[in-house]
Amino acid sequence: MKKIAIALLGSVVSAGVVAAGGAPAAHGVTVRPNSVYCDPGYKRTYKQTSWSWYASDSGKIKNSSKATVHKSISYTFSASLGTTISASIGFSAKTAVAEINAQTSFSVTQTTSVTKSETFSVDVPPHSTITYRDGIVKRTFSVKQVQYFSNCDTRTKTTTVRVGDRYTLVKDA
Repeated sequence: MKKIAIALLGSVVSAGVVAAGGAPAAHGVTVRPNSVYCDPGYKRTYKQTSWSWYASDSGKIKNSSKATVHKSISYTFSASLGTTISASIGFSAKTAVAEINAQTSFSVTQTTSVTKSETFSVDVPPHSTITYRDGIVKRTFSVKQVQYFSNCDTRTKTTTVRVGDRYTLVKDA
């Protein structure tokens, strides 16, 4: 947010252009003497509040050999999860997905799907046993949206966004 202090009597400010004598400038933003001007706009921040498995396959693999075993597993289900916003505060699911991907380490999509024809792979180190889980995780984010006005006032709104994420979890058994 860019903040400009205005100390001109009876001036008009528009996109950085000052017109003397109170005549409307290009966008006609009238500014009172000794006031401030801020670039209007929005800023949203996302914080993951929870996650849970929506649909997944899981299992346990034991490798008794001296070499790493590469196991390819076919999904036993088909599922799809779309993005939802709990309250409309002026942005789309597409925007939410783009902003979550830009602000976090996640790689979410508007619609996350898995089909029975797909496979996923798991590597099992020599002489070890692992458990795996692969599928769709439902991630819930708290969204704080701050709207900035030209007079530097702000309005804050919050909502919840739920998105799908393809995820694989592998750990020692």
